Amino acid sequence: MAVRSISAGVGGRKRRARIFCRRLLPFVAACPLACFPGSAAGQEANPEALRVFLDCAVCDFDYLRTEMTYVNYVRDRQDAEVHVLVTTEPTGGGGTAYTIDFIGLRQFAGATERLRYVAATTDTEEEVRRAFARRLQLVLARYVAATQLADDLTVVHRLAAGRRSAASPADDPWNFWVLHTRLSGSLNSEQSIKARSFFGSFSAERTTEDWKIRIGTNGSYNGTRFALGDGGRFSNTTRSFDVTGVVVGSLGSNWAWGIGGSATASTFVNQDLTLRIAPAVEYNIFPYAESTRRQLTFSYAIGANGFHYEEETIFGRTSEALMDHTVTVSFDMKQPWGQTGLALEAANFLRDAAKYRVVLNGTLDFRIVRGLSLTVSGSASRIRDQVFLPARGLTTEEILVQRRQLATDYRFNLALGVSLTFGSIYNNVVNSRFAGSSGGIIRTF
Repeated sequence: MAVRSISAGVGGRKRRARIFCRRLLPFVAACPLACFPGSAAGQEANPEALRVFLDCAVCDFDYLRTEMTYVNYVRDRQDAEVHVLVTTEPTGGGGTAYTIDFIGLRQFAGATERLRYVAATTDTEEEVRRAFARRLQLVLARYVAATQLADDLTVVHRLAAGRRSAASPADDPWNFWVLHTRLSGSLNSEQSIKARSFFGSFSAERTTEDWKIRIGTNGSYNGTRFALGDGGRFSNTTRSFDVTGVVVGSLGSNWAWGIGGSATASTFVNQDLTLRIAPAVEYNIFPYAESTRRQLTFSYAIGANGFHYEEETIFGRTSEALMDHTVTVSFDMKQPWGQTGLALEAANFLRDAAKYRVVLNGTLDFRIVRGLSLTVSGSASRIRDQVFLPARGLTTEEILVQRRQLATDYRFNLALGVSLTFGSIYNNVVNSRFAGSSGGIIRTF
């Protein structure tokens, strides 16, 4: 009787669930029409408007589509008449330099332009996107002027108050020095886990056409306490601290020299204190002025290192001095078809060539055909230079919580991704409804 009663109860719940779903289904099907009756905000596609493919990973696309409604935004480069390729790189003052390349396609083939815009580190997001949009419109006006919408555009000039030429070091009381500081901390607690972490950093940077100087320091503390099932407790604490300095000088459009130094301490790699100084030289096949689009560099560094370990190492050392040298070849390129990067680094200790490391890193983001893209990234390392490994074996707990670096002869990772997009070629409409949250429509537990 108990079994039949339970079965009947379960069957009843299933029947009620099916009835509930049947009643809910018409409401769910009608919800998009009932909740979103109007057309989406934004611009309808005009077949006469200039077709633009915006290739930018950092742009506020919704803002541009809302502010610039006189062009058609397309999802694929092959449908465009103008390909706008935006690349960025950090400036010495902590800002961002935008390089905007306008590549004419179809009837505009061969009509290319380049524009550069520098956003200061103190600019707000609104100031950056507004200034970027103004510069984008200035150049796009040239292409729009050759379309049937030319008569609909008017150029308006507003002279900014106090306009003057760019600042020189003599105009700057800080002499182009920029300072950054950061402090942060967190506390997390559950019934069986309590964690706390603290982080602090400070840096000073100065960048000009001929010099790049950076001095910085940061430290971190992470502590976690676990309540184990047998009533015991386990604590995991890691600490790290470093002070670094780099000076880089220009040797023309293709050569550069540099010298760097550091003092570091880290429980993870058994280093109570490590001191390093390393001069280096670099050659770029392409002029540094083209660095946002392509770079092929060869560099060589030779370094002196002084190690003082927390625990005796597998080689019976508590401290030692070692010389090393490093050769690095790096290639980076961003083109209309996508972007790629590849770097090969080889290093070894001078007095013992058997202690070495070879690292290969690569990324590729490639548009195969219209709407189909392939993304590949990976790295492979041959590791034979872990002179810091402690002689004692690690406990099971230390291994599980990754308190210490483990011995390894290699490190490898690979990531593959394919994306396929098809449908309408236009990408003009902006619809921000329910953009902030799912509003209860989607819920995860």
